[in-house]
Order: sequence, then C-alpha cells, then structure tokens
Amino acid sequence: MHGSQSTTDLAVGLAEGSSANMCADKLDRGNHRLLAKKDAFFASNQRSDAEPSKNLTSTFAGQPLRNVLLAALRLSTARALGIDKPRILLACMPKSASSFLANCIGNLPGMAERSLTYHDGREIDLSRLALRSLTGFVSQQHIFYSELTNSYLKEFKITPVVLIRNLFDVVVSMRDHLRNEAGENPAAQITPEQLKLKDSELELIIADMVIPWYFNFFLGWKECANALWVHYNDVKNCPEVVIERIAEKASIPVNRKQIEKAILKSQQRGRRFNVGKTGRGASIDPRAREKIERMAAYYPNVDFRSLGL
Repeated sequence: MHGSQSTTDLAVGLAEGSSANMCADKLDRGNHRLLAKKDAFFASNQRSDAEPSKNLTSTFAGQPLRNVLLAALRLSTARALGIDKPRILLACMPKSASSFLANCIGNLPGMAERSLTYHDGREIDLSRLALRSLTGFVSQQHIFYSELTNSYLKEFKITPVVLIRNLFDVVVSMRDHLRNEAGENPAAQITPEQLKLKDSELELIIADMVIPWYFNFFLGWKECANALWVHYNDVKNCPEVVIERIAEKASIPVNRKQIEKAILKSQQRGRRFNVGKTGRGASIDPRAREKIERMAAYYPNVDFRSLGL
C-alpha cells in the first residue's frame, strides 16, 4: 500500500467486500504510519456504551495485529456510514435442530447464513467476523461462552441466541447420529470399535464422554446476561413463534408472513429434523440416565429443568 493512501480509502475498500487476504497484504506492505498511530486510531473507535477505559486494543488483546486493524476499520466504516444490520450468533448444542433454525433465520429478508470460523473451528475468528460485520447474518456455532466471545458480541452488536435440548433425548439422537456419521461430533472422539457396541453400551459412552460438553455449554452461557434462550421443543412445535422472538430481539424488521415463507423455504430444501420426536430419551439405559443425573447433582443451585433434569 502506498504511503499516500488514507485509512479512509482502505476502509471503503473493506466495505466494498475486499478479501481478507488482500486486506491483510495491504496492511502488511509498509503502512508504518498507520501502525505508529494505532493507539490513537483505536482510541477514536471507543464505543459510547462500553466501559470508558476500554478500546479495541485492550478488547482484542492477544489477537493478531492485522486482524485487530481489520476489525477496527470495519467498525469505523459501519459507524461512519450508519450501517447497523441485524447480526445473530446461534450458540447451540449439537442435535438441537440448530441447522434448521439457522437456515430459517438466514432465509429472512436481509439475512444470510455465515460462518465465523475457519476449518471447522469452534471459536470465532476475528478476521472473518470483521469481514461479515457490514451485513445481516446468523452464524450457527457449537461454541462455549467466554470473555473473548462476549467482547465480540458487544463490539459488533451481535445478538446471542442459545439453543438447548433435553439431555436424555440428546443421548438417543447423538447415538443415531454417531452411527450414521461415523462417529463425527464436536464433543468427543468416538472410535469405529465403539460404534459397533450395542445401543445401551454406546449410550453409556455418550453419557460419559459427550454429555459433559453439554453441561459446560449450558453453565457457560448462563453467564451471558443478554442471551435469548430457545428450546428444541419450541423450534419443533412452533418455529414461527421462536423466529418471531428472535427477530424481535435482534431487531429484524419482518412480519409473520415473511417468517412462514422462510420456514417453508427451509423445509423445501430438506432442512428438516432427523427424527423430530421428543421423549425418545425415556428409553435410554438406566445407567446412562444415572450418570447424567449425577453430573447435575454437582450443581445443586442450578436449575436444569430445561435440560430434562
């Protein structure tokens, strides 16, 4: 990048959809003046509703510098141009109808499904988030809550929606999924030998190895004060009402007819539930049930009723 090119020119280029690699290369090619003034640049991008002592330098501490610069440029562009699109993080348990729900939301006017990770990662990638930040999107992720995730939510004004399900039903759905998808899941490594076990034995493995991830997910997102919680049963039984709640929370200007059209479009694309039945977990091996109940007992002050406990 030539020394005479202004940060405004670069920001406009980013707003017009320049690729991450192109932007990164421009930033790497000798923009010494911008780097020397980065602290003043970040300080000018403080949010009025954030803590006064914080700016992007401290908020994204530890992130690669070029990613922080990219984020700063996109944020400043959005504010300068008055761009304020609805952005949703659908933080979800596996086997909770998250693909269906995300697709429905992505079909709403002005919205799209977008990934915020690279290579099937489980954490938000700042550079990819920055590149998506000028558009309306929903991102479906099996992600834990953390201080870094919370900083992304605040800085980019992302609405967190947390999708959960009855854990006993999860065991059955996960058991079937593992057999159909050769052990693929984000919570634990399941071997081909284990998949050959009878249902009751595989359920015990799921209770021991997979379900702890669900407890960590649930307990972590309990720390997010402004999250909208959604249950699998409601997505299955009344998706229109669920999407209406999400649209209201995220300020998506849609009506019931547009919501119904988005749901129909998802259904026509084959985005349906795998089995779509509640209560299947009643038949799991009693030993697996006992293991899950014992885990919940370690947190006597937490209300796990929404998880079937």
